[in-house]
Amino acid sequence: MKEYKAMKSLMKIMNYALPNCNEVAELASFSLDENLPFKKSVGLKLHIMMCKFCHRNYKQLYLIRKLIGIKLRSDDAGETEFDSHLSEESRQRISSLLKK
Repeated sequence: MKEYKAMKSLMKIMNYALPNCNEVAELASFSLDENLPFKKSVGLKLHIMMCKFCHRNYKQLYLIRKLIGIKLRSDDAGETEFDSHLSEESRQRISSLLKK
């Protein structure tokens, strides 16, 4: 019974101190562009560790950001990261199949 009361008190403190899911979505997006203040960064990380939905959302945002970065770099370089692994013959074969 003592542990239950302690856990309930801890949950109340965490609900008060940590951002809610809506705030986490905004903070997660912002954190990929800029550094968050320490308190917000810790709150974001703790919430993401405890909430599987926010964790999934953060991973998706990170993946999208990473893919956009690959696309932007490839536009500058003239080829995608994936194209660099293909031989010229493979590129021609894929191109001709896509034209059909």
